[in-house]
Amino acid sequence: MQIQIDLENPIVCGPLTLFAVYPSGPPAGDYLTGPEAAAQKLFDVSERSDAAAVPELVVNNHADLPLLLVEGEILIGAKQNRTLNVTVLCPAKGETVIPVSCVEAGRWGRAREGSRSRRHSSLSLREVKLRSVSESVRRGFGKTSDQGAVWDAVEAVAARHGVRSPTMDFDEIQEHVGDDVDRLVKDVELRAGQSGVVVGIGGEVRMLELFDKPSTLACYWQSLLSGYATEALGQQEKPTPAAAAKRFGGKVARARSRDAAGAGIGTESHLEAPALTGVALSWNAAPVHLVAFAS
Repeated sequence: MQIQIDLENPIVCGPLTLFAVYPSGPPAGDYLTGPEAAAQKLFDVSERSDAAAVPELVVNNHADLPLLLVEGEILIGAKQNRTLNVTVLCPAKGETVIPVSCVEAGRWGRAREGSRSRRHSSLSLREVKLRSVSESVRRGFGKTSDQGAVWDAVEAVAARHGVRSPTMDFDEIQEHVGDDVDRLVKDVELRAGQSGVVVGIGGEVRMLELFDKPSTLACYWQSLLSGYATEALGQQEKPTPAAAAKRFGGKVARARSRDAAGAGIGTESHLEAPALTGVALSWNAAPVHLVAFAS
């Protein structure tokens, strides 16, 4: 896999450094993103009708196209708020059971109408969750996370920002810091043709995120950016060197992978390399979404 990173023109906002990444191959095909489908009311989220359980939700896609929901995306409502364990491409006109983790430890009650949050999970929460999911897949136990570690990550974000939430709800925590997040990234804009990003915080590379086409990144950008900025708040205001971004991109490109069937359409490739956690979802021989974290 080739990863094309613009190392010459990063965006620096206090502790946050963003390097643009560009597509290196043709797109996977036509699909709807979560934000697009939500705006058109083309999908709904519910508990399983046979037996509601923390690590699973049901997505009913009413559209004529597959529906893309991204790892770290937060689905609010149902019996408690959850975040996607992996990226899922849900088939058109059908139901898909998706693997999720709880990000609201203090609520399990009457189901509410499900919807998307406009904010994404923070980097540390996503990395902790995905590391345990990849280990579960490697051991043949499915796409389940270490739920206790996820709750600990939510509590750590709340403690770092001095936020108290009665149900330890990650979406509520982000609401409390929303004004600070908006100020930090108010001038950040996507580059023409950009379909991904390398994220540095406090001088160190933290992750790489890449989609198959620029339009998908544009749909998710504000949501993803909120998660990056939530992680960066309060960190050392130090730019991340381009050399570090280049090294990390090469490490991701060279990583071996372990393939598994996707939760919906496509194939997951869980990356295997020292101090790296990542997964790519491919469809029609093209990676629809790739995410990799520096562990």
